[in-house]
Amino acid sequence: MIKKTNFTNMTLYIYILANFFTEVAKPESFYLSYAIGFFFTFLVIINSIKRGNSIRVSKVVLLLFLFVTYATASHFFSSDVGFIETNLRRLYGLVVIIIGFSIYIKSYEDIVRIMKYYIFSGIIATIYLMLTYDNSGGFRSYALGSPNNAALRMWIAYIYAAILMISTNKKKYLISIIPFVLITLYLTASAKATIATIIFTGVTIMVYAFKSRRTRIKVGLIIVFLAIVVNYFNVETIIQNNMILNRVNNVITTVIGVDDSFSGVSIREQLVDQGLVYFYEKPILGYGIGNYRQMFDFAGNELLTQPHNNYIILLMGVGIVGFLLYHTIFLNSILNLLKLYFKRKNNLITLYIATLGLYLLLSYYQSFYDDIDQFIFITIANSGYLLATRNSKVDLGGSR
Repeated sequence: MIKKTNFTNMTLYIYILANFFTEVAKPESFYLSYAIGFFFTFLVIINSIKRGNSIRVSKVVLLLFLFVTYATASHFFSSDVGFIETNLRRLYGLVVIIIGFSIYIKSYEDIVRIMKYYIFSGIIATIYLMLTYDNSGGFRSYALGSPNNAALRMWIAYIYAAILMISTNKKKYLISIIPFVLITLYLTASAKATIATIIFTGVTIMVYAFKSRRTRIKVGLIIVFLAIVVNYFNVETIIQNNMILNRVNNVITTVIGVDDSFSGVSIREQLVDQGLVYFYEKPILGYGIGNYRQMFDFAGNELLTQPHNNYIILLMGVGIVGFLLYHTIFLNSILNLLKLYFKRKNNLITLYIATLGLYLLLSYYQSFYDDIDQFIFITIANSGYLLATRNSKVDLGGSR
């Protein structure tokens, strides 16, 4: 007979694996993934009750619930009630699943287990991506749904591998996942995930290889300088013959104003400007959560009605109040981690803070307000903080 704990862990792994394939067959896979997540939360709560454990949820859950509750009010100001209800179902489902993760994490071993499941799932997803790759319809693979979402899920698995390397001093997880990360980035040609991977790799190298803070700062400045030099001289023969480097270069040059020829970014910049106009019209309440597609219907197709900017989507959707509620989750997490860092002087915490910072950076190019992987990471970061503050003997690994 399978023990309840093992069955819960197995359900957790199946959920994380299913999450990598959420967008393969819409909407069936979306509902299946959430159903597994709900069942996982149910098992966690039942096990806690049977063991007589108190059911506690982290502040992340409470702040997320406040944001979703306020977003529910946007239902009354929506121009398309049906679309808003779909978004709210996703958000409330996200809250339920995050409750499960919050209750599930009782020790640092539970955090490690979640990270390992992400790594294994990422490898399986990449193998599926390779086996189903077909460039007849274009150079980017849509086998796992949105190429950007698929690449960003692999990016978070890569982050977990780096964290495990520093916390357990074992390189096997990072070494094993690197080839699959590179393959995913190539097949999806995701400029966002590529830029985030490069930045995080630089941070990891500084944290892991250089113990002196002064040395890490120097190396960081050198990396930034080299990135600027490479982008300035622009090795065109390499970039033009590599689709992913071409997209990264186009994104960077368009954003800094050197070139506006990359239509994907330039059009989104126009949508950002229009989104600010809508925000100024209703700055307090907004036009309804996720209602940007209806507001931007002038573009004529779905791709161009998505500004790919989490800040604009929130401002025009839930106004300044909802915008601040959402980012309070990040503020609370970063402040907690900073307090723990100055108390423990732990290099591992630097990676958590860097990842939260990267999520905020990527939010200028991607919608994250209903991203389950982001909130799972935030829950892990806050649970680690609570474990470390409640018990000073908890070993997070990575101490200087």
